[in-house]
Amino acid sequence: MGKKVETGLLLTVLSGATLLIVYMLFHNLGAGYLISTDEAYHATNAYEMYKQSNWIVNTYKYAADYFNSKPPLCLDMMAICYKLLGVCNFRRAFHLQLAVF
Repeated sequence: MGKKVETGLLLTVLSGATLLIVYMLFHNLGAGYLISTDEAYHATNAYEMYKQSNWIVNTYKYAADYFNSKPPLCLDMMAICYKLLGVCNFRRAFHLQLAVF
């Protein structure tokens, strides 16, 4: 009986911790706004990749972006989220939260 209680308690604690982590990751995701920093810059890169269906060359203001040092996989994942879920502030960071989880 002691093992069942310990197992049940462990599952309860792990379930609670998982729910807390999910809540902390996704609560207010996209509720804010983009400020003029790298976050907005990279969101613009991904948006232009999505609009032009150009998955190879990063662009900014619809010109080739040679300044960008962000790994292309992150921009590709952001553009895929835009394509699958639509364009909004929540979807911009959704793939990052899934990667953390």
